[in-house]
Amino acid sequence: MKSVVLGSLLSLACAAFALTLENPSLRLVFAEAEGGYAVERIENRLAGGTDFVNSPAKGASFWELAFWNEGAPGDAKAGARLTNLSPCRVKSVERHADGGATFIWRGLDLPGEKGAVTVRATVRFAVDGASRWSLEVQNASTVFGLAETKYPYFSHDSKSGEADVL
Repeated sequence: MKSVVLGSLLSLACAAFALTLENPSLRLVFAEAEGGYAVERIENRLAGGTDFVNSPAKGASFWELAFWNEGAPGDAKAGARLTNLSPCRVKSVERHADGGATFIWRGLDLPGEKGAVTVRATVRFAVDGASRWSLEVQNASTVFGLAETKYPYFSHDSKSGEADVL
């Protein structure tokens, strides 16, 4: 089956404080680069603007990664965590012709290894209006392995009874 995307219905807008991806079904609002492109709002436009996620506060989430190192025999396991708010060398956004976007964090540090990790978080829209989210992690570490991913990771969602289905 051939997939067709209506590019004219999708847009990426840059405002002073947020990036917005939207189609007739959804509006997805992300923080600016300094805010780690955190997911601030997911709005169901078909249900009168009901929010699935509404967390414009500092520290909103997008992704979280856990790394581990078994160490030498007898040594305790060492670990490290990275999030979309972790310092990195470069943050950027690549816009896709279909209206989606890829958010990129290059040069994330692990303990003792500078710039070992690159993360690409991609959000696209399907023909049915749903969003499709994917995460790519490039780990050049010689010490730490990727142990766990949380993506998309929403640390603040709607109140109980509001938007109970995501």
